[in-house]
Amino acid sequence: MTPTTRRRIRQDRWQRLQRPRTGDRVLLIVTMTFFVLLALLGGGIVNWTSAYMLLIIATIATTGFAAWRDSFTTLARIPAPGRAAVIGIAILPLLQFVPLPPAVWQALPGQSLRIATLDLVGAANTWQPLTLDPVATGLSAILAVGFVVLLSLLMQIDDSGFETMIDAAIGVVAFGILLGILQVVSDGQFPRLHPIQMGSVMLGVYANKNHMGLVIACAMMAFGLVSARRFDPRARQWIVAAVSGFALICILTTNSRAGLAFGVLGAIVLFAGVIRRLRWQYWAAGAVVLVAAVIFVISSTAFDTVSARFSDVDSDLRWKIASWSLPLAGRYWLSGSGAGSYVAVFNPAEQLTWVKATYVNAAHNDYLQTVIELGVAGLVIVVLLAVSILRCLPALRSGAPGDAARHQALFGMVVIVMFALHSTVDYPLRRPAAWVFFALALAALYRSRASDTQSVLMKDEPTC
Repeated sequence: MTPTTRRRIRQDRWQRLQRPRTGDRVLLIVTMTFFVLLALLGGGIVNWTSAYMLLIIATIATTGFAAWRDSFTTLARIPAPGRAAVIGIAILPLLQFVPLPPAVWQALPGQSLRIATLDLVGAANTWQPLTLDPVATGLSAILAVGFVVLLSLLMQIDDSGFETMIDAAIGVVAFGILLGILQVVSDGQFPRLHPIQMGSVMLGVYANKNHMGLVIACAMMAFGLVSARRFDPRARQWIVAAVSGFALICILTTNSRAGLAFGVLGAIVLFAGVIRRLRWQYWAAGAVVLVAAVIFVISSTAFDTVSARFSDVDSDLRWKIASWSLPLAGRYWLSGSGAGSYVAVFNPAEQLTWVKATYVNAAHNDYLQTVIELGVAGLVIVVLLAVSILRCLPALRSGAPGDAARHQALFGMVVIVMFALHSTVDYPLRRPAAWVFFALALAALYRSRASDTQSVLMKDEPTC
């Protein structure tokens, strides 16, 4: 076989994997509709509410469309460890529904309460699934499939369509900011989308202010690294600076410490290269503007609130919740208690001295909660996902400095790092309205690596 023939075979194989759908509006419309529904309706506690019932219907319909159109072959563009992780995300919660014989499930740790409960009705020796909360696991399983389907759709659309999806994500966050402004000026009275009252705090469509702060930082990165490239280079940095400043102010009104930290991190990434190239006159002007902005910010009531929360970090209840949850991880690390079952297993273990006015709905450490609910298999999925992300690092260095794929890869990597850090103190990947941005970032990184791989395959080989 000649080198030319081998090159042609590789090109044909790449085209079969990529399966471009240039001009296919149906695919883009379906992807955008599913993304927007998840982003607008999935910001509250995951439960069998009307919003999540609508998301279930949308997930089932979109899954059918994706299976009919592509049979999920586009996932082949993902690095092998990531492909295994993504498949595991969809399958693992479903496997927890498989009935097990009594001798198997009774031998697993943490089953004493279930055995005693079932024994009251004479059902202790029946076949039972692994999950201790089938209702919550069922909803989690559907949403997990939805994540995989969204990622598959984002991998299918062409480059123009993917940039449109990034614009749509920015638009969703902008809509949330408009809602948040109304919430701030109305002292949280309107619009009140969730049964909570947090006062003059920007929440948007979220029940968790930290999630709102995180997605604003994500949108800031999407605009600065991807969407802003369409502007005139002479005005681009000023536009990005103005949008980033506005985003940081909005994050400040969320009263989220993590969101503010991620906003500052994003600003550093966006302007690190520009700052190094500035002349001293711009440095001086920038210093004056920065000092004025700092004085304005620190004199605001919102800053006083956020800074007070930074000083109060040691007494934050989330650290106690994590420490209270550690014994559960030791109990269920082998097989897990079932996806979404944290509340069901935490409540019986909660001591009377732990009871507060607040409701404990998560471990506030997603890695810890993954061990509790999914066991060692969940940790394997996390490791495989991390390995696949590390394999995409060359995409950050490949291509010209202004290459679109390179900027998308940087956007994806920064947002993924934000989610990874935030998951140590919160649960952003447990709310569809937040994890849609993680899926977008993951798709951007995987697409950039696939584009880099294609360029390698398309290179001419030396002929004999």
